Amino acid sequence: MNLFQNNRYIPTLLFLLVASLCLEGCFYEEGSISFRSRAKRFANTWDYQRVYENNIIKTPSYFIDYVEFTKDGHAAFFLKDSTTFEGTWEFNRHKDRVLFILEDETTNSNLYLEWSIELLEKNSLIAEEYTEGDYFRYEMKTR
Repeated sequence: MNLFQNNRYIPTLLFLLVASLCLEGCFYEEGSISFRSRAKRFANTWDYQRVYENNIIKTPSYFIDYVEFTKDGHAAFFLKDSTTFEGTWEFNRHKDRVLFILEDETTNSNLYLEWSIELLEKNSLIAEEYTEGDYFRYEMKTR
């Protein structure tokens, strides 16, 4: 039997074609398809595995130990000297960037950071940041 001789298969094939094209947008440039929401994947405790500053590895001397993000938008950056910066996080409209607003209690002001998400999986996160002319790449794993 020829698959196309029976017209009842054509709607199913069209649905599968359209669904596969739609699913193509569900992953980042370096990532795989995930059925968990980006917010659920992002909300976690992340350890810095590798940190690059202007393409030079800085991991052993990098001043942030780990970060913690919750589903309700709370962000905490834990520094190696026991200082903590806390604030909020939220995705942009396209959910490929994260904006952080952190409180700096020493200066009584806010710090604004923006990460570009390159990979976001259940246990892996790769983010990039451009700050004052410097390029940072963060490769992280869940705790």
